[in-house]
Amino acid sequence: MSRISINNIIGNLYNIAESMELGVLIINNLGTIIKCSKNIETVLQMNELVGKNWDTIKSKGRVCANYQKDGIRFYRIRFNNETVLIKELNVGTAECARIQFWLNNEKPSRMMNELQNLTEENKMLKAMMEFQGIIVCDLQGRIIYINEEAAKRVGVNAKSVMLQKVQDLNPECQMESVAQTGVPKLGKIMYLNGSYVPVMLFPLFIDGKIEGTVARSVFTDINEAKNYIKIIRDALKAHTDIDFNKNQSNDAKYNFDNIIGVSKEICFAKELALQAAQSDASVLLLGETGTGKELFAHAIHSASLRSNMPFVRVNCASIPETLLESELFGYETGSFTGAKKGGKPGKFEIADKGTLFLDEIGDMNLNMQSKLLRVLQEGEIEKIGKSESVKVDVRIIAATNRNLAEMVRNGLFREDLYYRLDVIRIDIPPLRHRKADIEPITKHLNTKISAKYGKNIIKISQDVLDLFNKYFWPGNVRELANVIEGTVCLLQGNIIDIESLPSNFLKRYFDTRPPICNMTQYNSGVGQRRVILDDELEEERIKKALEITSGNKRQAAIVLGVARSTFYEKLKKYGIKYG
Repeated sequence: MSRISINNIIGNLYNIAESMELGVLIINNLGTIIKCSKNIETVLQMNELVGKNWDTIKSKGRVCANYQKDGIRFYRIRFNNETVLIKELNVGTAECARIQFWLNNEKPSRMMNELQNLTEENKMLKAMMEFQGIIVCDLQGRIIYINEEAAKRVGVNAKSVMLQKVQDLNPECQMESVAQTGVPKLGKIMYLNGSYVPVMLFPLFIDGKIEGTVARSVFTDINEAKNYIKIIRDALKAHTDIDFNKNQSNDAKYNFDNIIGVSKEICFAKELALQAAQSDASVLLLGETGTGKELFAHAIHSASLRSNMPFVRVNCASIPETLLESELFGYETGSFTGAKKGGKPGKFEIADKGTLFLDEIGDMNLNMQSKLLRVLQEGEIEKIGKSESVKVDVRIIAATNRNLAEMVRNGLFREDLYYRLDVIRIDIPPLRHRKADIEPITKHLNTKISAKYGKNIIKISQDVLDLFNKYFWPGNVRELANVIEGTVCLLQGNIIDIESLPSNFLKRYFDTRPPICNMTQYNSGVGQRRVILDDELEEERIKKALEITSGNKRQAAIVLGVARSTFYEKLKKYGIKYG
C-alpha cells in the first residue's frame, strides 16, 4: 500500500463518520487524542478534545464492559446518561496507536453495515491489519499466541513454539520488559532471513491489569519498515499532510536495551543515565574510546520526553575548525564564498525541541567554545550572514575521552562552558573494569554479526571466553566487536575457538601482557642480562599459551604465531612438559 493510500484511508474514515451516529477517535501511543469527530464532543459535552488524554476522558464515564474479540477491543461506556459502544483497532504505529469507532448502543446495526460497505481504500486498512504478524506472551515471557503470518516470518511452526520463552526464539525482542513497565515501545524481531525488523510492543491489559505483551509487525522486511514508519509518524505528529521530501534521518537508533551488561559498574551507569533522561539538564558522558558513549547518548534521548523529536549528532573532531561554526549555527545565502543558495540550517536549528549530541567536545577550539557557551546561556543562535537571533530549544549531551577538568586547569577548555556541560556526569567504565560483561557482550555480538553475514555460529568455546577475560581491551567494546566480526567473516565451521581468532588480535594479546621478569635481578653483563630476559619471557609466553589452550600444543602454536615444528623445538629447549 502506498503512503498516500494510508493518509487517504484516515481521511476517508472521517468522511464515513460524518454519516454515522457518532464518529471516529484517533489516539497516539502516549494516550493523547490527535483526531476527533465533532459528534463525539457533542456526546461527551466537551469541546476541543484534541490534545487531551484519552484515559482522563474515559475516567469521566462509567465502564460497563471491556473485552477483546478477534483482536479488537470493545468498550461499553456510559457518558451523560447515554451509553456508547466503542470498537478499538490497534493500527500498529507509535503515533497512530489506536483508532476508535463510536457506535450508539441503541442503534449499532447501521454503523456495522456502513463499516462492512467501506470503499476499496478502506478495505485496504482491514487487509493491512490482517497482514501483520502478531505474537502474544504472558508475564513470564512465554508465547501463548502466534499467528501464522508471524510464525512464517520468524521461521517457526506456530504450534511447536507455544509456551516457549520468546527470549529463546528471539533474544532481542524485549517483550518481558514491556510487561514489567507497562510502557509501549519499539522492539525488534529477527526474521528467517537474518534481518531485524521493528515491531511495536504493547502491554496486554485484561480488566485493567497487565497480563502480558503483544508484539505486532506489519512489515515483511527492514527496508519496507524504513519506508513507512518515519513518514507516517512525522505526518501524524505534525497533524498536517505528508511531506515526502522531508529529511527523516535525525532519529536515535538505540535505547537502553541495546546497552548490554550485568556488571554493577554498567548497571550503575545505566541507572544514572535513565534518571538523566527524565530531565532536560545537560549531560556529560566521559569514557575511553570504544566504551559506548554514543550508545548512551541515543538511549538517553530515546527515554526522554523529547524522544519523538530530532536527535542530531555532531562530531566536533571530524569537522574542520573553519566549517564548525556554519555546521552548528547555519548560514544565509551569500554569507561567504561557496555558500549554498537558499542558505543552510545549522545543527542547533535542526535539533530544535530535540537533542543535540556533541561528540568529542574536548576537541573544540576555544573560539568555538565561547560561541557555544553563548548559545547555552541565551538559548538562541545567530546564523552566519544574519543579524537577528533565532530562538532554539535544545537539550545538550556532550561526550569526550579527554580529561576536561585537566584541560580547564591547562587553559585548553573554558571553565564556564565546562560547568554548563557538567550538570549530570556519567562515567562509562572501560571493558577491563566490567569483566562480568565480556561474555554476554561477546554472545550478543556473535548473534548480531552472524545474522549479518548469514552464518550459523552456535557456540563460542570456553577457551576463547577465558582469553577474552584476561585481555586488557584497550579499544573496549569497539575492539571486541572488531575481533568478533573478523572471526565470523572467515570462520568455516560453526564454533569459535582460539584457532579461529584473528592473528593480529592474538599478537596484541601477547604484546599487551605485563612483563614477566624483573631485569634488576640479574647481576651479569648487560648483553647476557638481555638474553636471559628474552628467554625467560619467551618461556613464560609458551606456558601461558599452553594454559589458555588447555594444553593443546597445536592451538598454542597458532596463538603464538609460530610453526608447529618451531613450537616443539622451544618446548624441548625449555624442558616444558604440559599434559
